[in-house]
Amino acid sequence: MITNGMKKIEVMTEARIPLIKKLFKSDIENFLEISHFSLIVITADKKAYIASASREFSDSYSENGLHKFDNTMCPLMYENLDFYTWAEGYMKLHQKEIGAAKKEFGLNNGTVFVRRIGEYTLLYCVATKKEDPIMKTIFVNHANSILQLGDYCYNELTNDFEEHSDGLDLPKIEIFKPFLDREIPCLTSYETSRKKEIIKVIEGNKIKNVNKSLRLIVNNTI
Repeated sequence: MITNGMKKIEVMTEARIPLIKKLFKSDIENFLEISHFSLIVITADKKAYIASASREFSDSYSENGLHKFDNTMCPLMYENLDFYTWAEGYMKLHQKEIGAAKKEFGLNNGTVFVRRIGEYTLLYCVATKKEDPIMKTIFVNHANSILQLGDYCYNELTNDFEEHSDGLDLPKIEIFKPFLDREIPCLTSYETSRKKEIIKVIEGNKIKNVNKSLRLIVNNTI
């Protein structure tokens, strides 16, 4: 689960960061039929700050506590992969519930693109109202375009992230790095470590206990 080592998750929508909605409307919406975009900044000490352009979805999702079981922010995923789909990360126990919650808001074929900069990891999450699964392939085939949009939004939002966090000091992205511009870890090694992690959680029955150290903040007041 994402709570395996994740110390805090803070969700910020346009009520706190108006620029996230403006950027989405002017630069992202409808490109490749994208209807949802969120930018997640993860620190080296496993704190996550989410800027989401979908306020109603983010409010509902957080209030229901589903972030705790959504492996979009699982270190095992973002530390080993350069992209992955939402469905690949869900805990099987909650997969149907999470999928249904996102589908209710028209968020289908969610795909995450990973960007690493300094000590931070950036996750660019996109989804579409279209249910056709080919959209995930289309997203990946346009990975560099999505990464460029994500980099642009990140650079524009760094000041807002720093203002609404407890000590972020974010570097700017000066040079664009194309998709897969690095050595990919051995897939077999990744699959083995993932299975071990899942087995450890299930056998130890830690789904409830591991959440006690997580502080989920959802504060959309201006």
